[in-house]
Amino acid sequence: MYEKIVRVADVINQSRTPVICAGNGVLATARGCKLLSKISRKAQIPVATTLLGLGSFDETREEALHMIGIHGAPYANYAIRNADLLIVVGATLDERAVGNSVGFAAKALDKDRGGRGIVHFDINAEKLGKVIQPTEIILGDLSETLPILISLLTPVDERDGWLDQIQMWKKEYPFQIPVARAKNRPHPEQVVAELNRQTTPMKSSTTVTTSIGQHQMWTSQHFRCTHPHSLITSGSFTTMGFSLPAAIGAKLALPDQQVIAMDGDASFCTTMEELITALQHQIQIKVIVFNSRPGGALSPAEKSVYDINICCDSKSSLDFDRLARSMGCQGQRCERVEDLPHAIYWLLRCRGPALLDVATSEPEVIPIASSGTPQGTDVGIAYCA
Repeated sequence: MYEKIVRVADVINQSRTPVICAGNGVLATARGCKLLSKISRKAQIPVATTLLGLGSFDETREEALHMIGIHGAPYANYAIRNADLLIVVGATLDERAVGNSVGFAAKALDKDRGGRGIVHFDINAEKLGKVIQPTEIILGDLSETLPILISLLTPVDERDGWLDQIQMWKKEYPFQIPVARAKNRPHPEQVVAELNRQTTPMKSSTTVTTSIGQHQMWTSQHFRCTHPHSLITSGSFTTMGFSLPAAIGAKLALPDQQVIAMDGDASFCTTMEELITALQHQIQIKVIVFNSRPGGALSPAEKSVYDINICCDSKSSLDFDRLARSMGCQGQRCERVEDLPHAIYWLLRCRGPALLDVATSEPEVIPIASSGTPQGTDVGIAYCA
């Protein structure tokens, strides 16, 4: 194995535009996040993550590319497409991360354009080559393989231009936040952005959980993760109602953390009775419910396949704040964008279980690239339209 790592290190040292893609395997590895940070800092390599890899790399650093995939950052997808070397660390490159495999990491896989391939570090052979076949595989515990790699890496001055290019993409294609007019319902992105703003001074002691649905994407796009397990989500299990019981578990495991469960209205209905559990045991979690209409995550997919024939959707909604109060918890409702800062301020400072019911507008999650679209081609265009 040592000889293979030496060969990989030589390829990395020769690369001019490399990108690391980190996944949940980094979070699951002892010292995994610290090792990832050392690689990036020593070799000046930008780091993107999968959805489940969020939190493995401090997203306030200039090398951070955020999340890749069909709901990922356009600049992350552009970087992956234009990298001459892709280094995958503890990640499963599934369909939602890759999109169309024909266009993924196009330059890295094109030797005529100076491509140096895809290197995949992982402990689980079953995670390799699901959608994209790597050109080099380092199979083993990351806590053993990455220190060897670090010892063999050298700084490359020529990468300054690559990092400058990435900063330009970040400015040109940021995650945009729609602005609601006064007295209107806030957009979901505004809810997450305001939570992110108010928790910035205490990010190291804040953990957010999500279920599956549009709220999961809004949260992953607009909440900046700075430390391991900043975000706990059901990921590929696509479990509705995951966020509330996950928040209870996270708070029990880390009692000094501020734990906030983010959930959609339909998803919250599947496990909302766990508020009673939180109250009975005085587990001081906070809950934000995006109250727009049930089934919102399904509608865009149904429209794209079945035109206007929509099922599993409803215009009805509940007053979740009143529901929380009926259970003995604290509850408040926010219906106007100008009330949002105060509402989140109230939530973060409540003692005991508390719920904020936010009546949001009904936008779809953007950016979104079709699962058949090569990442880094029309992602930025679709996002900025």
